[in-house]
Amino acid sequence: SAGEQVSAGAGTDTAKTCGNSAIAQVAADLTDFNVNQNAWISSMILYKLGLFGIDWDHTPWMDNKASFQRGINQAVRRTATELADNLGRVRTTSQIDGDLQDARGNLQFDEYTWYFGLNPFGPKTPTPSYYRDAVRKLRSFNARLATCQATFDARADNLKQYIDRISSDIGSTSAILKERAENHNDGWFDFRADDRFWFAYGQ
Repeated sequence: SAGEQVSAGAGTDTAKTCGNSAIAQVAADLTDFNVNQNAWISSMILYKLGLFGIDWDHTPWMDNKASFQRGINQAVRRTATELADNLGRVRTTSQIDGDLQDARGNLQFDEYTWYFGLNPFGPKTPTPSYYRDAVRKLRSFNARLATCQATFDARADNLKQYIDRISSDIGSTSAILKERAENHNDGWFDFRADDRFWFAYGQ
């Protein structure tokens, strides 16, 4: 496990085993896929204008990719939170890692901000800019981890807590899918069910 202290024989000396965190790498790569390899759909002006001024989120069409991207983002947000709060610290008592803290904050930024907004009125920094900075911060953390300049506390209880919280997120998504299937079956096509499917697929 990257950065973990391991025994160096029967003596009192210890040696560090250093390397990248696959969890941080995947989180960075998925966000890079969302905002660098693809356009971030939810904050694009054409997506927000939609059909006759109704954004595509509120129509049955053209919103599958946006839902898929937001599903990915939900999973990455959870991972960034766990990295900052638990995995990137020693028993949650050491100082929080600055790169992980910044990455978590940037990924929590809302998903719909364009270059200009009405509330408050004026120019804004668009959503993809925050997510791109999160990619840089995650990769900076990994680079420091590879040279033993950062911490990755790979304890079993940390992993268990991470899995428990992912399980809770999946349970919430499952409940949304169940509610849609049970309460919106009118004998016709459900034009909104695909949004839930693509969000779950991304997640």
